[in-house]
Amino acid sequence: MTDGIIKILLVEDYEKERATFRDILNRPEYLFTEAERGEEALLLLERESFDLLIVDIGLPGMNGLEFIRQAQRRDLTSAPAIVITGEPKPAHQKEARDLGVLHYFVKDDFINSDFRKAVVEAVTKRTTG
Repeated sequence: MTDGIIKILLVEDYEKERATFRDILNRPEYLFTEAERGEEALLLLERESFDLLIVDIGLPGMNGLEFIRQAQRRDLTSAPAIVITGEPKPAHQKEARDLGVLHYFVKDDFINSDFRKAVVEAVTKRTTG
């Protein structure tokens, strides 16, 4: 976090979904950088650091969990991650836990206030230690 600004990397392939997440998290201190693919997000992580990753699992090419795995393996980030998915699978939930993902949300089922709370929790955890 720099000067009270919280930098969030939002990795989601659909613009409509990205707009929805920006609307849900509409706070002046949140600065979003967006990527449509995992490969693109890895390049962004090579150039700058983020306070939080919000990642869709169902990305084209490299899925969101593989993106997180690659980012961790390459030491590109230590930022907490929240994953979102339109197609929940028990194997994905387990993999997300194994990767240290803080929260796993199903797009059609989550409550906006719960998602906002998860983001605040992740950012607080990141900035306090």
